[in-house]
Amino acid sequence: MSSSMQYKNRKKTITHKIILTQKNILRFAISFLFILFGAWEIYAPAYWAPFFPNLINISNATISVIISIHGILLLIIGLAIITGYKLKAFALFGTIMMIIISLSLFYLSGITDLFIRDVAITIATAALMLD
Repeated sequence: MSSSMQYKNRKKTITHKIILTQKNILRFAISFLFILFGAWEIYAPAYWAPFFPNLINISNATISVIISIHGILLLIIGLAIITGYKLKAFALFGTIMMIIISLSLFYLSGITDLFIRDVAITIATAALMLD
């Protein structure tokens, strides 16, 4: 085997060890979800209004503002997780947000596919926090 081929194989192995770790793949997946849903809540808050628990009587405009702020927080959490900035703290914050979202979904409609999905996201986010 030529030395340049050995170098390429060694370089690929080092890259895989550094980038393709279980933790980094989990970070990417979780941050992708937080960023995507955060941007979606900012872009189309009215779409998310039916998921907002009506525990208090507030206007639709106020609900849209709250959903947009929630989207900004999700976006910040996602960006912090993907960059690794204060990973444990933002993973904790993300876990708390996902617990609130999961409980809200359970309150609105019981055990559904959305509830189960969000519980799985909560557990995965908690795994980042505990690592």
